[in-house]
Amino acid sequence: MAPQLDSIEVSIVGYTITMAAVGGCAPSIDQLSADLVVGITRNHSMKRDMFTYTLIGMDFLELLAIAAILIAAMLLRSE
Repeated sequence: MAPQLDSIEVSIVGYTITMAAVGGCAPSIDQLSADLVVGITRNHSMKRDMFTYTLIGMDFLELLAIAAILIAAMLLRSE
């Protein structure tokens, strides 16, 4: 039989998951923006396509962060 977790321990796990996910998404969005600038300076004719791909990438990263926050919120509300 597995030991039961206290509500404090579940809260700590929830906060840890949230901080790891959001802390990993923020530098990734910065890197995407920097790569967009580099890509546009190298090949200006692909500007519209690269901008579209960058926005899609940022959307996926934000989705990851929001999903992690929602999972952490469910852990905080669980008993």
